Amino acid sequence: MRHKPHEALHCRPAALDIVADITGVIVTADALLTVAGHARHLPSRGAFGLSPVKGNRPALLSALDTQHWDETTNPHISVHRTDEKTSTG
Repeated sequence: MRHKPHEALHCRPAALDIVADITGVIVTADALLTVAGHARHLPSRGAFGLSPVKGNRPALLSALDTQHWDETTNPHISVHRTDEKTSTG
């Protein structure tokens, strides 16, 4: 059986480079595209990346698990909570 091309190898040039200016844009992707190349490419073009980290990146997931992600221990995180219920009626 031939090796299937990996989705991440083709995504960056095909999807991101066709847009001339992505400065300030937040680019989201699925876990398959959480790769170092994308993480370096987006800031080089002035964009931000938001990608989930799952078991397909065990070293990165482990490193992230050691961080304090609670807003009470990390000053870079802010959370707004409300008890109000909204009606879509």
